[in-house]
Amino acid sequence: MLQRILVPLDGSPLAERALHLATALAQASGGELILLRAPELEGMLVPSAEAIGGYGLWWPDQALDLSEQETVDYLQQMAGRLSPQVPGLRTLVASGDPASAIVAGAAREDVQLITMSTHGHSGLSRWVLGSVTEKVLRSAPCPVAVCRGECPIRRILVTVDGSALSESAIQPALGLARLLGAKVTMLHAAGITRPEIEGLEGLRSPTGVAPEGRLAQSRQYLDSLAGQYQDADVPIDSVLTDLPAAEHIIDYAVCHEIDMIAMATHGRSGILRWVYGSVTEKVLRAASCSLLIVPATAG
Repeated sequence: MLQRILVPLDGSPLAERALHLATALAQASGGELILLRAPELEGMLVPSAEAIGGYGLWWPDQALDLSEQETVDYLQQMAGRLSPQVPGLRTLVASGDPASAIVAGAAREDVQLITMSTHGHSGLSRWVLGSVTEKVLRSAPCPVAVCRGECPIRRILVTVDGSALSESAIQPALGLARLLGAKVTMLHAAGITRPEIEGLEGLRSPTGVAPEGRLAQSRQYLDSLAGQYQDADVPIDSVLTDLPAAEHIIDYAVCHEIDMIAMATHGRSGILRWVYGSVTEKVLRAASCSLLIVPATAG
């Protein structure tokens, strides 16, 4: 159950896109929606009609007071707009840099999901003070939904690679699918290319298993994994590919009109490499749909 959902806001329409998914989840789960914003001190030079040239100078404490008041006013405005849709809603004024405030707020409030927005262009597009989303993904205490648009989530693609870490994304994905009435496809990229199978007939892997044998093992693994969740009240399909993971995940998402890709990441040293290379990072950079990222730091 999603008892508490945290939505970080920075005052921009881009960040507010995440409210569409967060509101839908809060309504479906009956959970609480928490709107968070950290006051930002971007500079001391502000417009002033009385000053020469139309600009005046604020002392740091004055600028911070102004920023805090603006933050409070903005959150109250957003709460007033959303309260009719989500009765369980409250606001939270945090302190510190945005990424640290988001992670600390999520841990302190014991939230089950952070929902935030990014552009998705040229990598993880910069938020207000840098790559806030990327920093949050490194140490978030819960799954993070990265929203790219306001389209309903009807099809979720869960990627697994045979590791327990990758499988940690399954339960959160099924939970969202159950609340949103979405279908789930479980995809396993075995990382074996067709030339390897067709042209290198006798090739053996370090484990002593030929490529075609590894593909059969991957199919057995995927069928077994999907079978464990057949009682989850969510329609589940499974797809096995022998193509490189990142490329096939992105292509599959586009061709099958996937609305959200769910995957796990270590989170250490930025977005750490997956089993087949920087899969999570590549998908984050290239996918045009929303993502559900489950960091290893998530409880």
